[in-house]
Amino acid sequence: MIWCHYPAGELIGAYWAGAGDARWAVWLSIIGYVTEIGVPFLSFRWWLLQTSTSHKPLFSIVAGVAFVSFVCRCVLMGYLLTFEIFPRLDKFLHFKQVFAFVFIVVGHFVVCVISAYWIHTVIVGGLRNFFVFTSRPRATEFSWTASFVNKDIYQSIKKSS
Repeated sequence: MIWCHYPAGELIGAYWAGAGDARWAVWLSIIGYVTEIGVPFLSFRWWLLQTSTSHKPLFSIVAGVAFVSFVCRCVLMGYLLTFEIFPRLDKFLHFKQVFAFVFIVVGHFVVCVISAYWIHTVIVGGLRNFFVFTSRPRATEFSWTASFVNKDIYQSIKKSS
């Protein structure tokens, strides 16, 4: 992400990354960073999943902000590709910045697809499951990562050490 946004930090880099329009490249970079606003909320939701013992309204609020931000991110990436990036193809060709154009298109497309997949996963898993905390059994002897390890394997490792 840093490599993708780095050119917008220098006038000449922004000029070339924006096919002659430095302000547009900086604007596109700012939009890219703003669309990441949902990631901390998703991380906070995960933390609440690990530490909560019962449902609290904060869990639903955080999950709602994360969900809405990913929906907005998906819509925004589609908008940017359709109405902001593709119409500038002739400018990128004129400045011989085909690699930059392809990089911008692929980057925005991948973010849009990943966001759409995440939204699909949430919907298929059930919106109630995403927005309402339900207590799950926790591993008592070891860290939360142990829930991914077979307990028999863990016990045999523990006995041998």
